[in-house]
Parts: sequence; structure tokens; C-alpha cells
Amino acid sequence: YTTFTKAGGGGPEGGVRVLNRLALERGTGLDLAFDASLDRALEIEGSPFFPVPKPVAPAELDVDERTGLIVFSDPARPGIWTFGMNAGPKSDELNVVDTGLAVGSAEPRSLDLDAATDTLYVAVSNGAIYVYENFRSMPGDAPDRTITPTNSIGASQISTSLAGLVHDSERDLLIVSDIGEDAGLGNDGALYVFDVASGASGLTAPIATISGASTGLDEPVGLAWDGSSLWVADRENGTISRFDDFLNLDGN
Repeated sequence: YTTFTKAGGGGPEGGVRVLNRLALERGTGLDLAFDASLDRALEIEGSPFFPVPKPVAPAELDVDERTGLIVFSDPARPGIWTFGMNAGPKSDELNVVDTGLAVGSAEPRSLDLDAATDTLYVAVSNGAIYVYENFRSMPGDAPDRTITPTNSIGASQISTSLAGLVHDSERDLLIVSDIGEDAGLGNDGALYVFDVASGASGLTAPIATISGASTGLDEPVGLAWDGSSLWVADRENGTISRFDDFLNLDGN
């Protein structure tokens, strides 16, 4: 499953492409080109006579097989879009959440759906984590709570612009990345770890903060977590870093 953006009649529009049988029927190399005979596109059709809102530049997505949902964020038309896993090229979204989201000031980025508790966690460019309870069963339009990283005494916000996010449901942990100020200003990125994610709300001090020049974090945007090591993709310096024994780290 991958998001895409293409030119449309009224400007850019996007969706999700499902690329099937990657290891079996793609020739001798890893050919990721869309093939209509093998693959499936998920997008809203609409028409010039009956225009409908469409995603513009989908970013991060989460696919949950237990609930049969595809959920993705769109920073360009700020919102959280939900589709069924079997949706195709003439589909309608199941739900769009956009209250409290805005271009430039509060763009949704990475997200993680905890199907067991029906809770969606979203990293937002204003430095907060938006949390949507009962996301599938009783969908609303505004976050039920927000989590904002603060200093150790919980007095002032320390985050600038959150990007990456992973949720460890077994430990009830949240790990998020902060890209800091504008790109190219040095290693001003950071990683924050929160425990008791299911109950955290408002100004919240992380249990660990990883930042500083020695970390090499400039614009950490993508996170992958296996329960012990954290992989971090940084779009500014073009690296993928691995932090082993991550939960025992803190500081610079």
C-alpha cells in the first residue's frame, strides 16, 4: 500500500495504490510501476459537473486488516481520510476528519491506529499529538484529547513540528519525532517517548528525550519500531539511523 499524487482536472489529487505480487510477477528487478492488470488504485472519481472533495497529497497511511480500514493523512488538504480496504477507483471515503487541522499551522503527518482500543494517534505540525477515541465505532470530527511535549516539569512546550509517530500498544508507549525549525539549521531534531499513552493529555513531559548534535537528527520524519530498536529516516541528511536498546536512551 502506497500513497500517490497526480495531476487532476482541478489540480493535484491523490489516493492509494495497492501493488500486488511484488516478489512474484515483477520481472527480474523490483519494478514498482503501477500495473492495472495486477494492481488496484483507490481514489475518488467525482466529475466536473459534481465536484467533490478529494485528497490532494496523501502522506502517511495505516492499514488495519482486523477492521478492514485504510487510514491516511493529507497535509495539503488537511484531514484524516478513511477508506475500506477493498475500495477501488470509484470509491467514496468512509469518513474525513479535519476539525483543528490547517495548512501551514496544523498539518497531519504520521498516524497509527490501535485497533484493539479503537484509538487513532496523529502527529501534527503544530507540535502536538491528536488522539481520536472510538475512531471507527463512533467517529467524530475533532480530537478527543491532545498530547503536547513539555519540559521535565510540564510547564512549557518543547516540541516544534512533529512528523513521525509509532504506537506500541503492548507497552502503551508513544514515540514521536520532531523536525525542529526549518531544514538546514543543524541537528535540531528530536525524539520523544511517552508512557501511558492511553491516558496522557494536555501538556505532558516525555519519559525520554533524544536530541542534540551527536544524534544526527535534523529532520526525522519516518519511524519504524520493533520493540527494542528504533529506525529513523531523516529527509534532510538522507540517512536511516538505528537506535538500539532505545527505551534505555535519554539525552544527547
